[in-house]
Amino acid sequence: MLIWPSYQANRARDEFKSTVNPDELRAWALFQLSRHPESDYVRDAAKEWPANFPHFRADSFHQFLHHANESEGPNGRRGVILAWSFRNQDLTIAVWLNPDGRPPR
Repeated sequence: MLIWPSYQANRARDEFKSTVNPDELRAWALFQLSRHPESDYVRDAAKEWPANFPHFRADSFHQFLHHANESEGPNGRRGVILAWSFRNQDLTIAVWLNPDGRPPR
């Protein structure tokens, strides 16, 4: 039965939405993209997660980076995808940015 993992993921989502400032999250995502320009995965994601953002007791935490590629052109979007795994349920949050760091419209 998946009630407990689902509850954990839903509670984590609600806490994330209520405590994380979107501007701070975008600034952090832009920093991560500049800090790891050649990478698409941050190996020690938990160590790089800011102390002022919520920390969840998840089975695992992953951070994937999406850099604009040549097929998208110079104005391709970039982003950071965050994924927390709670057994069989995941909480995934994507932060997409324009090349100048603003959110896409």
